[in-house]
Amino acid sequence: MAKRILMVGDNHGIDPSLLRVLGAMEAELDVAQNPVAAYPKLWKGGYDMVVAETGPDAVKQEEMLKVLWQARRGCPRAEIIIIADFCGPDLAQHAQELGAAFCLKKDTAPEMLEKALHSLGLDYRVSAGQEPREPGG
Repeated sequence: MAKRILMVGDNHGIDPSLLRVLGAMEAELDVAQNPVAAYPKLWKGGYDMVVAETGPDAVKQEEMLKVLWQARRGCPRAEIIIIADFCGPDLAQHAQELGAAFCLKKDTAPEMLEKALHSLGLDYRVSAGQEPREPGG
């Protein structure tokens, strides 16, 4: 059975390159464009991974952290990946408290997200006659 991933944005739209990476994985992808839209999806549960993209604004980061705590309660075994403009000490501490698997900087996010997903056991979708590829390949 394919893993389920929820990608959560912070109202500024989700980076298309991140969506391309996630969409290429052997997983079922749900998208919430903002934290408010994420709650109903999280209440249903069943996610194996929650990927959250947030900007430098402290208020938006706080909103996103609330969503991630809900994700932790509703999907306790879900892997959490945070993608931010700057992973400073406060965000790093929250990520650690959440048990986040990764806290990635946006400027390296597409490449690092590929590697992170692969390390968490996700592989690329393979079409008939196509060879599997390695992360970054």
